[in-house]
Amino acid sequence: MPQASYDVAVIGAGPAGSSTAAELARRGFRVVLLEEHAQPGVPQHCAGMLTKKACRLLRIHVPYEVVQAEPTRICLRYGSLSLEARFELFIVNRSLLDQHLARRAVEFGAELITRFKVVSMARKGSLWRLRAGDGRELTARLVVGADGYKARSVRLVGLSRPREAASCLQYELELPSEVDKGLVACYFGSEVAPGGYAWVVPIGDRSLRVGLGVRKPGARHPTKHYLDRLVKELFPGARVRRRLAGLVSVGGPMKPSYSDAFLAVGEAAGQVNPITGAGCASAIVCGRIAGQVAAGALEEGDLSAGRLTEYERGWWRLLGLSYQLALRLRALLEAMSRQQLIKLARATSWALSSGHAGLAVLWALAARPELLKLLPHWRRLRLLPYF
Repeated sequence: MPQASYDVAVIGAGPAGSSTAAELARRGFRVVLLEEHAQPGVPQHCAGMLTKKACRLLRIHVPYEVVQAEPTRICLRYGSLSLEARFELFIVNRSLLDQHLARRAVEFGAELITRFKVVSMARKGSLWRLRAGDGRELTARLVVGADGYKARSVRLVGLSRPREAASCLQYELELPSEVDKGLVACYFGSEVAPGGYAWVVPIGDRSLRVGLGVRKPGARHPTKHYLDRLVKELFPGARVRRRLAGLVSVGGPMKPSYSDAFLAVGEAAGQVNPITGAGCASAIVCGRIAGQVAAGALEEGDLSAGRLTEYERGWWRLLGLSYQLALRLRALLEAMSRQQLIKLARATSWALSSGHAGLAVLWALAARPELLKLLPHWRRLRLLPYF
């Protein structure tokens, strides 16, 4: 039986992979979108938060049918300190969003193949040969690795990326009373989530998504211990409807994110905010960049690493430098004592309560001498809360 052959094989039908596939398919290339599970977006691992500002700036359309809530406020809590700010968000059902993006790629002409887990890939001549665990094979001129945290494709081509991860666990809760659908709450502190934070996100009139991410070392207990304790404290009458778990890359952006006839996109390339763990918006926009650069390279018949470096230049200018700065900011914040962090939070409280997240970052830089070294990068830092 002859092998199917494509211009591009995209591994992973998440936001990064589907966005890349759509960009290439609409330009007329033969694209296959490979998903290891039975359908895109399942199982769901994400809290589902997308800031409206990021969607506006990056021109990301969020379809109405995937939106579960649209909060307009965020409450940040650290010990006894509580700060509330205006912060507009979409809370989305990530399974439905992923399926929407995959359908869009198919509508443009991409072929979606599910239950195709790539276990090996090798390049001979001008073609990659990809093999699934069940023995199925196909060939492609270019491969895009959008296979999330595991990033098997990245390892198979011999690239490396930062491996630091946050262990994330979240529960979908059903409550006996109505929730405030306009408010998202985030809890910080080593006693709540060592090296990370906890979130409380509305997803219905009487339902919440409550979860947290823990970065090790530093955690004395398993992630479940911290989440169970938080839920018991905040929502003693809640019923756990569903449990969701996963690992999120928080080690910063990967460089290089390409090689001959290969691009890494989304979480596989470390395109995740190292402070917040957000990566959906960045995955979509970096997928577009990957698709645009790949299309040009395919048209020219040049899939060399030298030609594909344009992809990294594009996404690095947009987000890579910001995420690199986020790593530096995170390290500085983690070096502070609890008293210093409380003082810093109080110094920024007015700006936050007025809805100026960017101004709050500026005040934070001014409040702590050790943060002033980041002041020249103010324009990038002020966008970090949104991406």
